[in-house]
Amino acid sequence: MKSDVSRRLASRVGSSIFWRVAITVLLSALTLEYAQASTVAGVNFGSATDFGILALGGSNSSGFGSADTQLSMNGPGSGVFGTAANENIGLAGTSSASGWGGTVTVDGTLYYTSQTSGVNTSGQTIVGGIVQNDALLATAAADAVQGLMSANSLFAGGCTPGIGGVACDGSLSSSVTITPGNPNGQNILILSSMNLSNNAVITLGGGANTTWVIEDLGDLTTSHSSIIAQNVNPESVLVVVKGNEHTTGGLNMESVLDGLYVVPTGTAQNSPGEIDGELIAGGSQITFVSGGSVVAQVSSVPEPALLIPTALALIGLIVRRRLVRI
Repeated sequence: MKSDVSRRLASRVGSSIFWRVAITVLLSALTLEYAQASTVAGVNFGSATDFGILALGGSNSSGFGSADTQLSMNGPGSGVFGTAANENIGLAGTSSASGWGGTVTVDGTLYYTSQTSGVNTSGQTIVGGIVQNDALLATAAADAVQGLMSANSLFAGGCTPGIGGVACDGSLSSSVTITPGNPNGQNILILSSMNLSNNAVITLGGGANTTWVIEDLGDLTTSHSSIIAQNVNPESVLVVVKGNEHTTGGLNMESVLDGLYVVPTGTAQNSPGEIDGELIAGGSQITFVSGGSVVAQVSSVPEPALLIPTALALIGLIVRRRLVRI
């Protein structure tokens, strides 16, 4: 009798532990993507990272432009591409879409608000359709404001000691490899400007645990030149451009920018040029022409769509265990 009671007690304890672990794993699986994808280079941008392009002009977003942002895209080959959950376009506030032509493809959804001054995409391919969602964009705009404020707080503390290849508050105009002062964490770099041409390549060095938060106090101009993250995930690079952002280059995308680029009040013109990550801008104009594009980066954690089968399989295992006990 005592042996039978012990077995039943052990069975109940084991079952209780199983259920607790199963529920914890299930909840973790369903929330994992959202817990991690919103942080870029250690700075939380929340739902503002759910886009390839987020236009914030005219959205009453502190730190961004007050006039509406006009987004123009003209092919061939321009668009927002990717298989991640963030290949969308967001037009917050009174921001608008016009001047679209050629062959433009957006692999996600174009979101706009009831305040927009117009959405005219001239029948281009927008896989997820054109959707009005004021609440979604208001949240994204607020998250972008918080992200920018957090980045500005980091810049107020100055550059990370030990960064090699460029001086703090210096300018960049030719190829260089910038080495981290903190290889296993966040690196803050402040520059007066970046004006790159003639196939110049700025290489952000480091490893899997290195992140870069860069402030460009002037303009960012690249002509057949690139800013590349070497052995660093593009999601670990944040660049805040206080002036204008302008890329030019041949149709083979000689101008490539890795990371999240935030242009609070300046214009962002890519003719062409490729951003491997995301663009958040609040100036009067965002332009992608002649193949200019954004390639949304796949998160290092599974997407919700991939987590659903895992969650269902786990539920099936739980039900099976329950039936066996019955």
